[in-house]
Amino acid sequence: MKIKYLKAIAFTVCLLSYSNTVLAENNNAANYIASTLAKITTMHAAYKQQLFNKNSKLISSENGSILLKKPGMFKITSHSVSGDYITISNGQYTWQYDQELSQAIKTKNTTTYNSPIVLLLTTGEGNLSDYYNVTNDANDLSNSKFTLTGISEQPQLNIVLLNNNISSIEYSDKLGHLNKITLTDIVFNENIADDCFVFKTAPDIDIIEQ
Repeated sequence: MKIKYLKAIAFTVCLLSYSNTVLAENNNAANYIASTLAKITTMHAAYKQQLFNKNSKLISSENGSILLKKPGMFKITSHSVSGDYITISNGQYTWQYDQELSQAIKTKNTTTYNSPIVLLLTTGEGNLSDYYNVTNDANDLSNSKFTLTGISEQPQLNIVLLNNNISSIEYSDKLGHLNKITLTDIVFNENIADDCFVFKTAPDIDIIEQ
């Protein structure tokens, strides 16, 4: 409860530091991106994630697929030079499965996710303004970049919309590395069964609970 109040105070101070004109603009941007995200109940997409250092040099990349369903269910299948991984959540627990090691780490979900894209797209409750201050100077918001500045510990995000659909998301980690996630072949609001988000274990899979 204390954390919630601290976020509210920080957000209030942030708002008071802007003029009325900017405040109205920020509200419009926040309402627009929040409304766009609220319309998404499920999402299926291919993705490519690239990690750049402070000098904009590519450090690593991976690709895969993302399956999301509100509230809180997701499955991310990733492929990279370091191996193939599956991260899957049924809304209560999350499994991170390393196929090469035949090992899965099971954790109990909390209300705050580490991944910004998961936080934005799978949360069925709460206000975007609890986490971010949103700005956008474009005339056509449906084809533009939204900057989401974290109020507390959330990283700054850049969300690019193309024809009113999410095209890419960028965010920086604590080391100053830039993560860029590009989405393609996106399908919104299709019927996805809940059992798609159940981790199917096997006798040869080592389960580590945390």
